[in-house]
Amino acid sequence: MLYTSLGDAGVMGTSCHHLTLGATRIVVDAGRHPRTGDTPDLQRLRTLGADGVVLTHAHLDHCGALPLALRHLPGRSVFCTPATAALAELVLRHHLNRDADAAWGAGLLFGRDEVDAVRWRHAAWRQRETLGDEGLMAELYDAGHLVGASSVLFEGGGARVY
Repeated sequence: MLYTSLGDAGVMGTSCHHLTLGATRIVVDAGRHPRTGDTPDLQRLRTLGADGVVLTHAHLDHCGALPLALRHLPGRSVFCTPATAALAELVLRHHLNRDADAAWGAGLLFGRDEVDAVRWRHAAWRQRETLGDEGLMAELYDAGHLVGASSVLFEGGGARVY
């Protein structure tokens, strides 16, 4: 297993983690700092790549840079609970509207079309799903943090990570 922090290394605000388990590469969360607007170092996804994205929950510091991450990962889907997907869409649209009002439409991080283009892949808690082409298994567990929030168990490439 190889872990790379793309943001949020020790401080709240820009949660984004890259895991390599065997041949499968996964991004966990892509957040935006709620006060500063800072985002993770998503440019690194161009070289790291990923077979998919897992979203743990819909707080801004975990989902606020999701459209930016997906720019570097065309065709990839976002694996999460249905409640997390619904709430994340609301959060992204709210902050898009807020940013447009604040900046009079200039300098937005992402557009409405990018939010609309997010491909959600829903799973219920304790439902094992395969991520990537190499058989990495992911299983979501109720995190009790926010409606739909999950912790994730990954199994594959000789590793088990929770």
